[in-house]
Amino acid sequence: MNFIDRPIRPFSLPSSIATVSRSFRSTTVPRSRPESPIRAARTRLLLPALLAVVLLAAGCATSPFSGAGPVVAKGPADALRGEIAPGERVLWGGRIVGVVNASDVTELEILALPLDRADRPRASAEGGVRFVVRYPGFLEPVNYAPGRLLTALGRFTTVETRTVGEFDIEQPVIDARQVELWPVRDPRPQTQFGIGVGIRL
Repeated sequence: MNFIDRPIRPFSLPSSIATVSRSFRSTTVPRSRPESPIRAARTRLLLPALLAVVLLAAGCATSPFSGAGPVVAKGPADALRGEIAPGERVLWGGRIVGVVNASDVTELEILALPLDRADRPRASAEGGVRFVVRYPGFLEPVNYAPGRLLTALGRFTTVETRTVGEFDIEQPVIDARQVELWPVRDPRPQTQFGIGVGIRL
């Protein structure tokens, strides 16, 4: 019998390969579940909320005096103790308690307060000593009214004795070149909306 006349035997897979083949045919690929409308709506709300939180945090940490250069890390009380030399640059802030408009300069009397990371006076802190900010030109007393928060960048000049009621009080004086009158924060409670993930708008 030659090669052409030989009978053709049926081909069969080894048992291990056949088992894998049957297993593969019987396995079904799970289909992805469509996103529910509620989940999609929450996702659309969450992304702008997270972006707003990031921008708010970045804005709160930014100081209007960030590019002003170096200043001495001492306050008005240090000036009263003679620890600041005339001409040194300082950054002080606090609450306005008085304003006087002279012919060519405006004098602001300030009750010193510690500054936060944005160089804004901490309104809830206890006031320290009083100091005087001299700013060239006219500042509107209606805007720079007692009670407003202010931060001033300038050079320490001297210590003057001024009368407060019936008391004579020594007050450091600075010649300011930049002042920041901080906006008044609304004390009324604000409506907050929860979106289910612990972040409030």
